[in-house]
Amino acid sequence: MEIIHKNTIGEFKILETYIYFDGPQLFSCKSSTDQIYLCYWCEITDEELIWLYTPISLDRYEEIRSGKISVRDSILKVEDDYVWKLSMTIDGENSASERLHKENILEKWLPDVSLVINIEEDKEGEELATTEESNMSKFSSVLYNGKFKEILQRNEIEKANKQLSRFLSTA
Repeated sequence: MEIIHKNTIGEFKILETYIYFDGPQLFSCKSSTDQIYLCYWCEITDEELIWLYTPISLDRYEEIRSGKISVRDSILKVEDDYVWKLSMTIDGENSASERLHKENILEKWLPDVSLVINIEEDKEGEELATTEESNMSKFSSVLYNGKFKEILQRNEIEKANKQLSRFLSTA
């Protein structure tokens, strides 16, 4: 795992990338103190990119990964009542972080309630997503609006993680 971002919260390493489209949109990471975060790219403006970093316990992480808790609920029902808002200018020159109480999270920053991560394990304990075609290669996936959607082939995840690392390490 590579360091992807260093700021007032600390240094982060990517665990998994769930959605990558024109940049990372949903991923999990771990700080140097082993705190796990669910990170959601919630806004892009003419000036900046904004992510919400939601601290989660290992139990909550597993519930999110198995689809028991939606991404929206993981943010709104954050275990310690606070999330981090991380902002970076479009040119990557400046970054800032702000600790937000869950009541101060803007509605426009929240994903639809139907955004759910759904990663399962096969009989050998390897991760895969539920699919109708049993011969498909393993990949991370999300369930969105009740429909299964393939996001990244497993062999592309590492490439996306490296791109994400380079992108965020410029901050």
